[in-house]
Amino acid sequence: MFYVILFGITFLLGLMLTFVMDELAAHALLKEKNKTAALHCALKNLHFLRASVVKQLLDEGADVNQIGLFGATPLIVAVYQKRSLAVIKELIAAGAHLNAENNSMKNPLIAAIARRNSLPVVRELLSRSDVSKICLNDGSNLLTIAATFYHRPVLLDDIKKICPDVNATNYEGITALIAAANMGKSAANIKKLLAFGADKTLKDCQGKTAYDYFKKNYHLFWHIKLGKQLNPVKALDENIKSI
Repeated sequence: MFYVILFGITFLLGLMLTFVMDELAAHALLKEKNKTAALHCALKNLHFLRASVVKQLLDEGADVNQIGLFGATPLIVAVYQKRSLAVIKELIAAGAHLNAENNSMKNPLIAAIARRNSLPVVRELLSRSDVSKICLNDGSNLLTIAATFYHRPVLLDDIKKICPDVNATNYEGITALIAAANMGKSAANIKKLLAFGADKTLKDCQGKTAYDYFKKNYHLFWHIKLGKQLNPVKALDENIKSI
């Protein structure tokens, strides 16, 4: 018990020290002449970044769309660092480009999904982005991206309203269901796609179905052992065997 209390106290002291250091750093950055550089630095390095600091830097002339290291705009940096909704809104209100891409070809919305930002942040970007033009280099649409990387099935409901074709494929014949079964970690996402009517029999360019990939996905395999979220897996299995 003593060590638990000691750990708790140490942890709280660490947080307090980090907060104080962040406030000192923010104060110093606000005095910087190069407001754009200060904005990039604040977004990348401050743990407890207040939206008011971002707003002040923007009001004092920071370029909200200036490309920094690795070709990232301030908005993309903010998303990669999982900044608060308040910070994201300040950048958007200042005119941040929602379709800007960094060298990894991820625009802010794709980056927010891949980095698993909070649901309010993702929804904010989703509501303001031209979803019809968003896809990966391989042609994967937003539903496929979210089903693979984002572990909140409720987001799939939002995207489904905009991307109604649940069986859309990329250039390699991969659907959202195949991608989620192959590279995803969420059985709940697979269940959601099945509820949408995803075709379990479709095969990609390698002739593999979602179930073929699911059997080798160690992130999902334990669901079978525990008997949890078994229904979508069982449905896949029975459907494949009935062909």
